[in-house]
Amino acid sequence: MSSRVAFATTLAAALTLSAACGGDAGDPDPTRSMAAGGERASDAAAASAANNGAPEIKRVSFNPPQPISQGPLEAVVEASDPDGNLVHMSYQWLVNGREVGAGAMSAIQLPVLERGDRIEVVVTASDGKRESLPFRESVRTDNLPPQITFLYVTPQNKKIRRGDVLTAVPEAIDPEGDHLEYAYRWSVNGADAGEERQFDTKSLHRGDKLTVEVVANDGDSESAPRKLDEIELINSAPTIKQLPELKHQGSALTYQFEAEDAEGDRNLRFFLADAPEGMEIDSFSGLLTWRPGPEQAGKHLVKVGVKDSEGDASQFEWEVTVNATAATPPAARDE
Repeated sequence: MSSRVAFATTLAAALTLSAACGGDAGDPDPTRSMAAGGERASDAAAASAANNGAPEIKRVSFNPPQPISQGPLEAVVEASDPDGNLVHMSYQWLVNGREVGAGAMSAIQLPVLERGDRIEVVVTASDGKRESLPFRESVRTDNLPPQITFLYVTPQNKKIRRGDVLTAVPEAIDPEGDHLEYAYRWSVNGADAGEERQFDTKSLHRGDKLTVEVVANDGDSESAPRKLDEIELINSAPTIKQLPELKHQGSALTYQFEAEDAEGDRNLRFFLADAPEGMEIDSFSGLLTWRPGPEQAGKHLVKVGVKDSEGDASQFEWEVTVNATAATPPAARDE
C-alpha cells in the first residue's frame, strides 16, 4: 500500500515539472521547448528594432554665431525621432581638425584662436536603439570682433551739472590686436543728442537724463554696443557774476551784487559767509552796505554767498582796504 502512494507522488511531480517546462504530449523534451521560447523572444526583439526609425538631425547652429577666442561656444541642435523616443546627443569638437573635446556636453570653452581658424562640431543623435548619421557644422574665424570691456565718462566721481563737459572713455580688446576706431552716440531723455566723443551739457537742465553708447570697429567687424547707465543732471548752484563797483553813500560803502542761476531759479538769496563787524547785505536785492569805524582801518576779507531754492550755494570773496578816506577792492577771487 505504501509503495503505490510513493509511485503516485513521483508521477505527479514528474507531470508538474513537464508542465512548468512547457512540455506536452507531442514534445517530451522540455529543454527543446525552452529553446523555442527564447528564439521567439529574440525574433520579437529583432522585429522591434527593425521597425524602430533612427533619429534625424535637421540643423546645428552655434551660439554665439561668431566664436570668440577663449570664450564659450555652444552647439544648438534641432533633431527629431520618428517614434517619439527620447533622443540623446554626442558631440565631437575640433579646431583645425584637432579634437579639443568630446562627449555629451553641448558646449566647450574654446582655446586661443587666430584669424582663419576652423571650429567644427560633429553631432550624433541616438534613441538608445539606433543612431543618426553624423551631422557636421563648422565656422571659420575669418575675423574676430572686438569687445568693449568697460565704459565710463570723465569727470569721474563727480555729480554732473549743467555746463560740465563729459568725455566718453571706452576700454576694449581685439583678439588679433587690430587698431580700433570708436563710434559714439549720446542721447538725452531718450533722444539722440550727438556723435562726438565729448559732450557739453550747457544746453541741458536739472533732471535731464543722458547716456552714451559706444561701438568699437576693427576695420572688418564691429563689437556689440556698450551703453552707459543713465546720468541724471543735478542742480547747479547760482553764481555771483562779478565784483560790482564800489560806491559811497555818505559814510557808507556799498556794493550791488548780482547773481545768475543755470536753471533760471529766481528765488535766490544772498548772505555773508565772512565779513567785518557792521557789514550787512540785503538777502533779496544783494545790496551790501558797510560803515567802517576808524578802528577798522586796514584789510578785511569779505565772503558773499548766494543760494537757490534747492539750497545749493556758491561764494565770492575779496578784500576791502579801509583807510581814512575810502575802501579800495583789489582783485577778487571766486570760491
